[in-house]
Amino acid sequence: MAVRLPDGCAGAGVDGGGENGQKARAVVIEKQRHKAVRAKMLFFMAKVWAKFGEAVKRVCVEIVLLFLNTALFFRSKLTPVLGDPSPSGVFTGIFMNSFCLFAIAGPANKAEIVYILEESTPEAKAIIVFLIFFSIVAWSVMFSKAWQMRRAKQLNTLFNSEFRTQPHVLDIFDRKVQAEGCPQFMVYEAGSIELDARLKTPAGARKQFISLKGMEHVKRSLENAVAQESLKLESGLILLAIAVSGAPFLGLLGTVWGVMSTFGHIAQQGSATMAAMAPGVSAALITTVAGLLVAIPSMFGYNWLVHSLRTLTVELDNFAQELVSKMETEYLADE
Repeated sequence: MAVRLPDGCAGAGVDGGGENGQKARAVVIEKQRHKAVRAKMLFFMAKVWAKFGEAVKRVCVEIVLLFLNTALFFRSKLTPVLGDPSPSGVFTGIFMNSFCLFAIAGPANKAEIVYILEESTPEAKAIIVFLIFFSIVAWSVMFSKAWQMRRAKQLNTLFNSEFRTQPHVLDIFDRKVQAEGCPQFMVYEAGSIELDARLKTPAGARKQFISLKGMEHVKRSLENAVAQESLKLESGLILLAIAVSGAPFLGLLGTVWGVMSTFGHIAQQGSATMAAMAPGVSAALITTVAGLLVAIPSMFGYNWLVHSLRTLTVELDNFAQELVSKMETEYLADE
């Protein structure tokens, strides 16, 4: 079976027999084993759901009903507490009201989220708009980096299979193969260019061996190429780190600002009622919700991308070491 480099990778196919064929068969057997394990896990989960699914759904329904009943109870009982203008009554009402705030925040004929946005302060609206923009950027980075790393893994696998079948280190380089987006190929190309330059004579021919000093220059070129490819894969992740750490604090800033504004209006009116406090507090809390909606997906995406980046970087380092060993075996003169 011939192995070819797709997506802009040109080069002749090679026979997949011998050691390469055994590795290919081992990969197929491993994939079949993983599929069998996944099928068993899915079958087991289906059996568990068939046995306990109805009970889980009943428990969830009961929890929701308990939450709603509790919210209605506090809604009917909090008015006397909130009517007390003393600090203890006001703070007790606020903390108890936060439990059922979104159930009573707006009129029945208007969506709660729309009503809350209308009641929010200009500062809260500005923070929400900024968080929406930040969320779009974060999701764009996550999708683009996931696609980039997935494509890099696929191309690395194909190039590695092709490279191991070559009898000489510079065979792929001599065929002028191009594989854009393949980190291992970029490392190989940088090392091959440096090695070819050290082997070339003034007449244009290629020497049989290279000196130890020349091989050190080749090693430096490979190390530099590994660093450059790692930086390319890592670019953009700082935006996700900023989203994870900064979005919750921006949301908290909007919440604190909104609560402060609500207390200011209540102090000017001289009375603390549910109708006066619920819109302001609910509008203040929505900025924290927006900040968490930005930070939580960014956190999961960032951790997954960092794990993939570490895997690719280790594979690049290992490939560079293997490439140096083959170059030294083939071209380094014995002292």
